[in-house]
Amino acid sequence: MKSLTWLDLRLMFGRQPALAALLGIIVALSGVLLAHPPQTQEANLSLAVDPVRIIAAQRSFRGTLIAPAALAGAQQAVLELAATYRLTVGPVDYAQEVDSAGNFKTASMRLPVSGSYADIRHFVDAALSAQPAMSIRHLSLQREATDGTVALSATLSVQFLVGEAIR
Repeated sequence: MKSLTWLDLRLMFGRQPALAALLGIIVALSGVLLAHPPQTQEANLSLAVDPVRIIAAQRSFRGTLIAPAALAGAQQAVLELAATYRLTVGPVDYAQEVDSAGNFKTASMRLPVSGSYADIRHFVDAALSAQPAMSIRHLSLQREATDGTVALSATLSVQFLVGEAIR
């Protein structure tokens, strides 16, 4: 099969001007599209700040905070929950820090407990389910085997988010 030459193309386009115009339009549009790629809407959305979404997120966060008056009750509930799961609670350390940027406080408890693995695990699950403003910042486990029984010692650093909820 013979290859096309420049002379063959000139004759073909001279006899069929519509085909020449169509090819010219395709080449011109390809050049424009390659020179200016379309911007995706996702890129535009990620750069834009939506104040409604920010306010909704702030209200959601403020909704999880517990009132300062309810802090002692929430901490006592965690201690009672540990007793419910037959855990031995050691000396508890309490601390509070103010987060001035977020306008809330973090109240922490360092809670040493000992018992079986299953009891500690169920206690942690129940405490997190019962207290939505609570998080576990650190969990340390130590296994102790004495006289054929295995006991577990755990130290939990529990943190409560305290502040006035938005009304």
